[in-house]
Amino acid sequence: MKIDFHKVEKLLEPYKQIKKQTSEKKEEGVAKVIQYVWNHTPTKKVDFDSFNLNGGLRAFYEFYFLPHYDDEMTQADLVAIKDNLWEINAAWDDLIYSLTKCNNKVYENEDDFI
Repeated sequence: MKIDFHKVEKLLEPYKQIKKQTSEKKEEGVAKVIQYVWNHTPTKKVDFDSFNLNGGLRAFYEFYFLPHYDDEMTQADLVAIKDNLWEINAAWDDLIYSLTKCNNKVYENEDDFI
């Protein structure tokens, strides 16, 4: 049995689905760039297909707008830091580090509801 793939492709053309990039996928690229820079990943180990130019630029602009710590921190700086992706990454790193270094510690909730 011979199949004419050109004919099959033409018949399937009306049913072709185009996947649009979701905002979650866009954020994933920015997170990848931040992780690579934050962890000082060697260039040979960077998966350049995991992000695009827009993700790299967004990570750069997020870094660019971080307030300088040699300046006095204002209330506006503290608010800006809270939503900055680099600071969010740092907070996650600190959390993961503290969880891996908490040997034999038991954390209990104050609310002991069963």
